[in-house]
This record gives sequence, structure tokens and C-alpha cells, in this order.
Amino acid sequence: MIKATKTGNWGGVTNIISNSTGDMNQLINITAKQIGLKTESLIVKRIKSQPSIWQPLSEKYLARKRNAKPTSYSNLTLIKTGTMIGSITSSYQNMKIYAGVKKTATYADGERVANIAAVHEYGSKARNIPARQVYRPVAAQMKRLITRDDLIGLIFKKNIKRKYGI
Repeated sequence: MIKATKTGNWGGVTNIISNSTGDMNQLINITAKQIGLKTESLIVKRIKSQPSIWQPLSEKYLARKRNAKPTSYSNLTLIKTGTMIGSITSSYQNMKIYAGVKKTATYADGERVANIAAVHEYGSKARNIPARQVYRPVAAQMKRLITRDDLIGLIFKKNIKRKYGI
């Protein structure tokens, strides 16, 4: 006869199993929100880093920024007033995580922030604006973090450990 012994925190495992439905949904929601926050931070970091592959702002546009009122406008690309960075958000709905600018966010002149973000992401030949990608590179980076580095698994495990101590 083989005698087996339990090792590890079986009490914690039993606790997880007995509370699994509600607790797991809550942990999934928390994990998804944390993935969204990570994506938000990468978007902001990319904008602030001003990647060298971005074409510089035109001299004409820089002159308009310098002569504008208020004179506190930034000379950096995608950072005129801070409105775009301030409108970056994320949400979790129907097992999908969304991150980007709020659809309803507007600049003081009424222009939607999402429109400006889209123009810069894809460029506009009509307006002579080159593509300055933010969201597609961040999406690719998040995909690598999730698939290669198991980011979701790592965050989920950390949340389980925080909740149950195992």
C-alpha cells in the first residue's frame, strides 16, 4: 500500500475552490483592469518618449503653437495641452480589454481627441500629417507581454496570492 501525504497550502486551495465562482470572477475583473492600466501606462510612455521614427512637427505648425494663446503649449508631438494624455483610459467589457482615448473627450475647441489620435495613428495625406503610431505598437507590445511573458497569468497569480495568501 502506498501512503501519500499532502504538501503545500491545502487549506488555501480548499478555500479557493469553495469560493471559486464569485471570487474567480472578481479576480478576473481585477486582473483585466490591471492589464488595462498597464496598457494605459505604455500608451502614455510612448507618447512622452517621442520615438525617433516619428517625423518632426512641421515648422509651420510649430510656429502656430509658439504664437498661440495661451503660450503654454508644448512643442512635442501629440502633446499640445495634455488633453490627449489626460483622456487615455481603459475598460473591460465582455471578456475584452479596451485601451485608448475616451470617445467623448474633446479639446477646448470642440475637436474630438479620438479624431486627432486616429489622424496621427494613420496619417493624413490630405492634411500633410505623417503617421505617428502609438496604439498599434503598444498593442503589439502588450501581445508579446501576454503571450511570451504570460503577463495575465503572472498578474492573476499575484492577485490570488494577495487574496488567499498562497
